[in-house]
Amino acid sequence: MESSKNVSCNLLEEVFKHVDGDEDSVAGLVQLTTLLTSTACLLLSLILNTYIIVNIAYKKKFKVFYFTIFILLLLIQTLYLGLVSFNLVFSTLPSCLPSSPLLDQVAQAVIPVSRCCLGIFACIVGALTIERFISSTSANTVIRCCTNILAMVTAVSGPVVVVAFLLITSTGIQDNPHQEFWFGAEVCVYIICPLLVLTVFGTVNCCKVSMTSRLLPSSQIQAIKLNIGVTICTNIAMFVFLVQV
Repeated sequence: MESSKNVSCNLLEEVFKHVDGDEDSVAGLVQLTTLLTSTACLLLSLILNTYIIVNIAYKKKFKVFYFTIFILLLLIQTLYLGLVSFNLVFSTLPSCLPSSPLLDQVAQAVIPVSRCCLGIFACIVGALTIERFISSTSANTVIRCCTNILAMVTAVSGPVVVVAFLLITSTGIQDNPHQEFWFGAEVCVYIICPLLVLTVFGTVNCCKVSMTSRLLPSSQIQAIKLNIGVTICTNIAMFVFLVQV
């Protein structure tokens, strides 16, 4: 009965609660605005990422390993926005979701998992930068392939291991004595390590591009330009996130 009661909510009424001041008006309006913005970003990301993936498949750009990793990056970005939107819906419109212990457990896990997705995103950008460095350094196809696969697996497995142990050791208590340790582990794996990789390899890649004079295929040139833009944007985003934390 409780579950059915929660499902049959009046969405407009719940929304107007945050606008008309039935609850804390300022905090509620900010929360609602964040939810709408996040949902709009999720929809826009779905449209753009679908177009990009179809374009990569249609033009067979996946023959360059960079674009295969880039597809994984787009999927992680969409997953991150989806988790953030779900968390905002759960906190902003709780009465519009069914009440169940399983959903509560999922909601508790969404925040650390979304941070993990952010960390995977940053690490994959680092793997993309390493791929550009390896492709311009080694002429051996086997070495390039093995190194790129190792970098991609490490980029995904590192944050996944951190969030897995965090969820296993989590007690659901705010003053958990291990909370500071896991916070430090998240900052180190999600932020600092990708920033170091992006700063070092990104600088080297930019210098190599400016110094080289050999002709490159159009797909390689697109990968170089795309990687420079992604690296710069991710560096700025990670620095801003680190300062806010």
